[in-house]
Amino acid sequence: EGLLVRGYVRSVAKGVFVALRGGRTGRVKIAELSDRYVHQDKIKSRFPVGRLVTALVESVTTGGDVAGDVDGDVAMKIELTMKASKLKKAGVQWSENKNNNNDDKNNNK
Repeated sequence: EGLLVRGYVRSVAKGVFVALRGGRTGRVKIAELSDRYVHQDKIKSRFPVGRLVTALVESVTTGGDVAGDVDGDVAMKIELTMKASKLKKAGVQWSENKNNNNDDKNNNK
């Protein structure tokens, strides 16, 4: 928690799913994509599959085995945020205009 991570957008469905190191996937809830409102219709165009994004780990929850896994890996839910205000609080110098999210003002018109 509190770790800055980079990864590639894997899919968009009720949030943005990001492929992280180690074969893990993190989720960014829609409300955590930006400090400003992001219209549902704009999410896929603003976060296309394959785009490199930067996020902050909000929480990590573990529990249970991964279905079908023979190595005994534990299931892990990684919740991320891309809100500039939270990135700044964590000590990251960040501007929404330079953020991987692009400028919200221009994308919400």
